[in-house]
Order: sequence, then structure tokens, then C-alpha cells
Amino acid sequence: MNSRKLRFTIVFLMLLFMVDNCAGKKPVRYNRVMTEISDQYTVKAEKLAGEAQYTSSNFYLKKAIPIYKKAGNWLKMVQCYIKLGDNFKDLDEYKKALGNLDLALKLTLNYLGHKPLALAKSYIKLAYKYFHQKKDFEKALELYRKALDIKKEILGENHREIAKIYNSISLVYWNKGDAGRASIYYNKSFSIKLKNLMEQGIDIVRNYKFLDNERVKKGTFSDREDAFRESLFQDLETYGRDHPITATIHENIGILQALEGSYSEAMENLRKSLTIRLNNYGQDNLKTASSYHNMGICLRLQGEHDQALRFLDNALSIKLNLLGRYHSETAETYYQLGNVYYSRFQFDEALTYFQNAIVSMVPTFSSTDVQANPTYIKAYSNDRLLKTLAAKARALWMRYLYEPARVEDLRVSLDTHLLAADLIDNIRGSFKSENYKLFFGAKCIEIYGLALQTAQKLYEISGNSEYKELAFIFSEKSKAAVLTESLSESRARKFAGIPGYLLEREKRLRTDLALYDTYLEKEYGKNPALSPSAESTPKEREGEKVNFPGKTLPKNNKKDLPVSSRIKSIEEHYFSLKEEYRDLIEHFESNYPKYFDLKYKSRTVSIPTLQRALAPGTAIIEYFLAEKSVHIFLLTDRFLETAAQPVGADFTAAMEDFYNSIKKIEEKSFLRLNQHLYRVLIKPIRHYLKDIKRLIIIPHGQLYYIPFEALADGPAAGSDFSHVDYLIKRFSINYHYSAHLWLYNNKQQRENREKSFVGFAPVFSGTGAGTGPRPMNADGGSTRDIVVVEQGVRYPELPATERELRAIIDLFKRSGKKAAGYFHRQAAEEIFKSAHMRNYNFIHIATHSLKERGSAGLSGLIFSKPGSASGKEDGILYSKEIYNLDLDAELVVLSSCESGIGRLIKGEGMIALARGFFYSGVRNVIFSLWKVEDRTTSRLMIELYRNILLGRELPAALREAKLSLISDRFTAFPKYWSGFILVGE
Repeated sequence: MNSRKLRFTIVFLMLLFMVDNCAGKKPVRYNRVMTEISDQYTVKAEKLAGEAQYTSSNFYLKKAIPIYKKAGNWLKMVQCYIKLGDNFKDLDEYKKALGNLDLALKLTLNYLGHKPLALAKSYIKLAYKYFHQKKDFEKALELYRKALDIKKEILGENHREIAKIYNSISLVYWNKGDAGRASIYYNKSFSIKLKNLMEQGIDIVRNYKFLDNERVKKGTFSDREDAFRESLFQDLETYGRDHPITATIHENIGILQALEGSYSEAMENLRKSLTIRLNNYGQDNLKTASSYHNMGICLRLQGEHDQALRFLDNALSIKLNLLGRYHSETAETYYQLGNVYYSRFQFDEALTYFQNAIVSMVPTFSSTDVQANPTYIKAYSNDRLLKTLAAKARALWMRYLYEPARVEDLRVSLDTHLLAADLIDNIRGSFKSENYKLFFGAKCIEIYGLALQTAQKLYEISGNSEYKELAFIFSEKSKAAVLTESLSESRARKFAGIPGYLLEREKRLRTDLALYDTYLEKEYGKNPALSPSAESTPKEREGEKVNFPGKTLPKNNKKDLPVSSRIKSIEEHYFSLKEEYRDLIEHFESNYPKYFDLKYKSRTVSIPTLQRALAPGTAIIEYFLAEKSVHIFLLTDRFLETAAQPVGADFTAAMEDFYNSIKKIEEKSFLRLNQHLYRVLIKPIRHYLKDIKRLIIIPHGQLYYIPFEALADGPAAGSDFSHVDYLIKRFSINYHYSAHLWLYNNKQQRENREKSFVGFAPVFSGTGAGTGPRPMNADGGSTRDIVVVEQGVRYPELPATERELRAIIDLFKRSGKKAAGYFHRQAAEEIFKSAHMRNYNFIHIATHSLKERGSAGLSGLIFSKPGSASGKEDGILYSKEIYNLDLDAELVVLSSCESGIGRLIKGEGMIALARGFFYSGVRNVIFSLWKVEDRTTSRLMIELYRNILLGRELPAALREAKLSLISDRFTAFPKYWSGFILVGE
């Protein structure tokens, strides 16, 4: 219909509408005629969307929607919203896409008797975008679940489309680093596929398929190889030897075999895949290029470099022809060609290909000169650009090592590393999942390590102190980035002018999220029916009832629900909370500019800023563990010095053995290992410590297990360890996660209030059933350890904790200070969480610790058990709950076993209980590195507070308390005193 006719029709309809209204009659032809006009709008919108003119397409869809609404044509109105969602998805406007799809879902629930499959498909496509492009795993899971509900309603529980969604959910969890849930959802997917195969009467074993392109870790393929081969034979019978699906199966098996190191078998399968694709697609096809590309990688791994180059050249030729030079896939093959030349030590050629890969990914950069780098990063693929920049920097470093006269290569390598470091910050900031941020940070450690060594080498050559400072900055960037970001976000909320009611809402949501996250971790981590190793899937055990351990479930999550139903209920509520919280944070970022600035501003700390904060006589010693060396940075108010100490492959084992020698009181091993570690960690910088009285240690890697105060220069005199020249005898010592966080902590202004104390000692005497033996230390004393935490099992008693706490309270009261204590049943979690805890600046918790090394979220502190099942709390303060406390304490003391031990994550440090207390507003935390003996710990703690009340600073107060134990030959061995360390100040 031309525009003239369209205008005539609209005028006619308006007149008709007016006449009918005047006559009091309904416009009988309105619906049909107006729907025809709307249909023309939607046809136009479809055509424009097919031409990638999404904005114009949206214009016509928005014109059609109100007409369909007026006509009551809800189905077509839903279809318009679905199409709007797809268009906004392609425009990368994800929030608008989701809003329109959710409107479509709302309309279907209100007006239609069914849900369209097209809506499920749109949710899946948007989920894919969130998963692969934004790395926003929670949002992807939410969308996949919406699609799952729609498809289940239409297709039933056991349709192959349902299996695909389960598999996608599995992949999201796999990338989150949650292997347990990934396995559960993969098993759901696979069980549906098996059920469909059984209905077809086909042998199940012969159809055990490759894991739907899921990445399988090295070492897992050999167990499945026979099943995969049987699967291939079945596919050959079903599809024939020359079918594209058969080619994909061959390729996947070949990739897995290459990962296993079975290169000959891998090449056999990859060649078959290539032959099939050549027969089906010919030479100039991207599928064929994929085969060439993967064969090239396999040949490089095999050491067949000439052949690898030939296959990769073929892949590159096809991609250049079909995709052009400026494409991330083209860049990937350039990158792999560079890797081949790097493996051959042909660094000139390797650098040429790496440079071409960078040019292919950065549209604003065109220089093929390897000395040049982009000045502004906007790449087709940030992940691929990062690994290419790292490869270029590494190749430049290696070329310098082979030709030391090429100092310029070092400078360009350093510039490239600086660019990579900026890109790391950008990429990390784009992730929504904390787990993925941690995973990503661990992958970046190697980049920071080589960057540090490059800067250090340039300092040695030139004497330019800027390079030395850059080396320190790279060391800093490798530490506690996620914790730093969390603290910045917390500070942003406080100082951004956000209204109080919104902050209360944010706190409530954050608390609920931590609670539900703990629910899920316990369900997946503790319930045998849900274990990844369980023989049956949750679906198969759906009728089994389980008791839910932990916090009291909300009313909508009944304890007698079947396992899978309860998990679904918890997960749905969790994702709903997650979405509400995400929207609130986006509101903060959009409407409170100061919040955004404080949250995302650069966190690089300068040397002069740190030096101004350091008091005379205080030194920061920061460590970085590289593959073959330990890098040490010593910073005072006057200078920065560095040292690098070469270490062998056994150094990690030496640190672990040292830790165990203290725990087990192995005196000879301790003395031998002590001197070895002292030579590596302290001796290279000892001559700079002449005027130093206090050390702030920034550990790295396994050094988190080392109590530096126990290091000594020289052996013990006989068996009397009180005469050992421990480091604690010369220095007061405290620790932190990074120099930046130490500075942040140091800058927090607190009001100078009177010292006040509150303590908790559940004691665990007469707490219920169970009379098992109490854990005993080597000298007969009980330890603050916990063997089992389950219903009906008694915790070992800690009688010394009551004496300890009452003695400390007495010290405070005799000094005229406010002090309170909670014992036995009164030492309840609910009281600890109460608002009046903000009134105390010293908080002491003498109890058991719950350790879950496989799941940091399930670590916690044990308070007294609730008196009744109706209580809100369960008596365990889980680590994720600590983040939501509102404290204002100078010091929290965790007088319990291994309260400082958790998951050690590369690039982040020790993920343990102390981190949550820093987030909740505490300045300093004292925790333990191993199982502590009850009576000795009480002595140490009483001395600690005695020294605090005498006016000593915290590091000095703890030092004096430790020295009092060292002076007694019976408690002079480090087992008794060095396990408690101070983080903060």
C-alpha cells in the first residue's frame, strides 16, 4: 500500500470511529482493518531486521503494538515484543532486550492460554550473549531458566530441546568454576538423551556422545575413549561416513586426544574430519578452515612445526578470503602461527605474526612494526587480544635473552605488558561474577610475573628507579584485586549521597543473597544425592526427602519438599534476588555519579603516597613468587629496594614442609627448613633493616602459610627453643593482602573512643548428645578444633575459653573500660549479629572454626546452638554472612583453630574468614594458621589484651604476648605462639 492510500485509510477510519461513537455503536470493522495496518508495519519491521536495520525495525514494531493492543490481538502484540527483544539483543542493548521479552512473558501469562516457543528461543539467544560476550553468568542462568520453564510447559520434561538447555546451564556453571553444579545439569541433559535413545531401541553404551562441545580437562578423556569410539561407530551407521555431523565428532575426539598428548590418534581423527568437510563444503569454507586450524595446533604440540605451518597457512588463506583481515577468527590463526615460530625460537617471525594478530583485532590500529602498540584499546575480542599481547611481550623478552644487545626489546615488552595490564583491568571490570573474577585473576598471574621481571631487568640495566617502581606496581596488581574492588564498592555506597532507604534496601538484598547462596552451597556440597559423584541424578531421587542443614528456610521453602523441588525453589528465589540487586546497583551507577567514580576509579597506588603513610622505622616487605625466583620489595618512608632470589622446583614443597614441621612439632625439620627459608626470604634484604622496628608483610602464594615471626638466623641452643633468634625478637610484625589495601585501611578515619570489649565463648559444655573423645594436643591439652558439625554430634569442650574471656573482661574493668561477655547458651549468633556490636572496638570470639576448603562459602565460626528449632539462626556464622555485618571495631580476634586458612587462589591470596571482617568495617583481624592448644592460646590472648590496655599498638602488643610464651622453654617452640597473626594496621 502506497503512502497516499495509507493516509486515506487512516482518515477514513478516524471518521468511521467518530461516526460510530456519535451513534453509540461499536466500530465493527475497526479490529480487522487496523490489524491489517499493523500487519503491514510488522512485515516492514521483519524486512528491515533482515537487513540489519534494527533501529528502523523497532520504529515500526512500536507503531504496531498500540494498534494490536486496541484491537485486543494479544498474540501479535506478544510477537512484536519478542521481535523487539531480538532487535535490541542484536544492537547489544541487553537491558532493553530483556525488558521487552519480559513484557512478552507477562502478556502471555495474562491473556494467552499458551507460551510461544519463539519467546523461549529469544531468551536462549539473549542468554548466549550474556554468557559468551558479557561473561555475566548469573544473568545467563536466569534467562536459560526462563526458557526452560516455557519449553517444559510446551514440550514436556524429556524433549531433546530440554536437554540442550540443561547442557547450556551446565556450561555456564563450568565456566563459573562450579564443577559440582555443572556435572548435575550435564547429567540431567545426558539422562534425557539416553531416555530418547532407549525409546528408539538403540544400545545406550554405543551412543555415549561427546559432551556437547563442553571442555574436558586434561586427564579425563582416556576414561571415555572407548565410549566415544562406540558413539562414532553408531553415527557412521546413522548418518554415513561423509556426513558433516560425523566430521564434527571426529574433530572433537581429535581435540581431546591432542589434549591428552595422543597426537597420532588425534591427527587421524582430525584428518578424517578434514576429508569429510572437503567433500561436503570444498576448500573455501570456514568449517574446512577450522579443520586446518586445529590440525595445525595439534602438529605444533607434537613438535611437527613445518607441517603445522602448512595447515595454519591454509586456514589463514581461507579466513582472509572469507572474513577479511579485520576479524577475531583471522587474528586467532595469526596468533597460532606466531606460536609455531615461537616454539622454533624464531622470534622475529613469531613477533611478525603476533603483530598481525593485534592489527586484525584492533580496527583503529594498522602498524605492522613490532615496536608499535595500540594507544587505545577497542578490540573485536578482548580475551584474544590479551593473550596476543602477552605472547608478544613474552617473545620480545625471549629475543632479548638470546640477544642481550637488544635492550629496546625489553622496553617494548614492558610497554606491551602495561597495555595488557590495562586490558586486564577493563576485562575484570566487565565481569559480574566474583567466581569468574577470581578465575580470571589466576590466569593473569603469569602475565604480571613476566612484566615484573622485565621491569626489574630494565632497572638493573639502566639504574632508572622508574623501572623499579613499575616492578613493584606489577606485584601489587597481582594481589587481592577482587577484595580491593569490593572494598571500593562498599566505600562508594557510603560517600555517594545515596538516600538511606535505598542503602537499607541494598543491605537487605545483600543479606538475603548471602543467605540463599549458602543454602545452595550446602545443598550441592553436602547432600549425597546431589554430589557429582552420585550414581543417580537428582531427577531419579526426586521422591527422597532430606533435612536442610543451616539457616532457617523461608516459609516458601518447606523442609519436607523433595530434593530437586527444594533446590529449584531456592534457586528461583536466589536468581530473583540477584536480578533485583543488579537493577539496584545499576540504578546507583546511573543516578549517582560519585558512586560510579569511587567504585571504578584507578586503584594503582603510587610509591610516594605509600611512603608518606609509612612511619619512620616501619617497612613494607612484599613478595612475588615466580616460577624460578622469589622477588622481594622493601619499602620504607625513605627508599624502595628490590631483590630477586633464585629458587629450585622444591621451594614450594619446602614452604609446605616448614608449615607442617611447626604444626607437628618436628624440631629437626623445623630448624633445617627455617634456615633455608630465612636465606631466601630475609637474608637478601637484611642489611636494609638496620633501623627498622616494624615489618608489614605482604605474602604471595604459599607464603600465606608462613609465620614470618618464626624465621630465625641460626639454630637453637640444644633443645631450648627460647634462645632461638626468631624474627619476632627483633621486629613487631603484621600482615596485609596488598600495600594498596594496607594504605586503604590506614586512611580509614575512626573516632578516638574509649576502649571497649565484648567477647563470645560458647564453651560447648553440656550442649547435647554425643560423648566422643575430645581432640588432644601432643602435650595433653585440648585443641580448638572441630571434627564434625552435624545434628546430634557434640562439639569438643573448650573450658579454657571461659577462663580466658573472664580474665580479659576483668582486665578491661579494672582499667575502667566497658566490657561484656557472652558464655555458653548466651554466646549466640543472633546476639553477635545485633546492632549493638558497633558499640565495641575490641571483639573476641573464642570458639571452634568450621573449615570447608572445597567451598569457602561454608567456612564459619561456631556459636552456641539455638535453644529451639524455631530460631532464626543455626549457630554457625558462615563466611558470606560476615560480609553483611555492620561493625566498627578496631580489632576482631578469632581465637579458634585455622581461622586464617581457606582457599589459596592465585592472584587473590587466601580466601578465608578475615576478608569478610574487613569488608564489614573492621580495621584489624587476628586469626590462626593451625590447630591451637586451648590453654596456651588463653595465655597468649590474656597477655595480648594486657599489652593493649598498657597503650601499646596492636603489632607491638601481639609481639610482647608472643615473647612471653617464648621466654618459657615449654612454650617456646613456634607451634604455641606463631600461629596467631595480625592482618591490618
